Amino acid sequence: AIKLRAEQAKKHLWANISPADTPAGFIIASPSRVDPDYFFHWVRDAALVMRSLDLIMDKNDGVYLGQINKYAQLENHHQKIFKLSDQ
Repeated sequence: AIKLRAEQAKKHLWANISPADTPAGFIIASPSRVDPDYFFHWVRDAALVMRSLDLIMDKNDGVYLGQINKYAQLENHHQKIFKLSDQ
């Protein structure tokens, strides 16, 4: 039962990573778009998701490695766009 639940959790986790209608590397907080609309990529939550994947995935898995790369590229893009102004 525990192994089945772990596989189900992993499946749902992967479903929220780079959904078809989002940029590559985008990690949604929830698939809900109405009442409440929680279809967002939160920096902290996305980092926690990727850390969780890092703990459970085979480091040689090509899909996993590709997703880590896409996530890193997206966050790099966000950092360039949304950086705080120099003071």
